Amino acid sequence: MLPPIPEEAEHIWMWFQEIASGRTSNGYGPNPLSWVDIDAWARLTGRDLRRSEIAAIMDLDFMWRKSVSQAK
Repeated sequence: MLPPIPEEAEHIWMWFQEIASGRTSNGYGPNPLSWVDIDAWARLTGRDLRRSEIAAIMDLDFMWRKSVSQAK
């Protein structure tokens, strides 16, 4: 179970989920989100992300992939 997400960060969690819904796989597991993935999502949704928000999304992606690999 995930800890509660601070209200100030809820938008980052929602954005991560939106971007990750288009994630690809290499046949061995999920691919990491790329800068291109985040850039395309931001342009298509009209979002203007701060560097700290991008870093948080990349951190969430790393933690998510780590938890998926440990669950196997």
